[in-house]
Amino acid sequence: MWISRLVIKLLCIVLLCSGVSYGREWIQNYRADMLMAECRAIDHALFRWAEMHTAVRPNTVAVQETASGSKRLSYSKARRYPASLADLGTVRTEQGYFVRFIDLTKFTYSVSTGADDVQIYRLGVTMPNGTYYESPGSGQR
Repeated sequence: MWISRLVIKLLCIVLLCSGVSYGREWIQNYRADMLMAECRAIDHALFRWAEMHTAVRPNTVAVQETASGSKRLSYSKARRYPASLADLGTVRTEQGYFVRFIDLTKFTYSVSTGADDVQIYRLGVTMPNGTYYESPGSGQR
């Protein structure tokens, strides 16, 4: 009789430990999924910002003559990104491109301008397991 009680207690302990372990892993995966979703939302907001903030690339400005003999100015534009994520406030509050509950201080963000006057940004976050996740839009031209 005492052996069956011991076996039942041991089974309960094993089930409890495995449930706690599985629950911890589930919570960590949920947090990681949320951080990746927030990165994608910020990516989208940065894309929308860049649509509203373009600049003429100086080295592409040229006057071209059309077939009819008139002249036309041609140039290409380059996207501009905000200097910091805090500058996304207008896009966040007025246009509503992403929700207010995202804590922007968790993310690392930097903008660099290449020799061809094209800006690229890097956006990332440290995941709960310690790895660094870079957003899908980072580094794109």
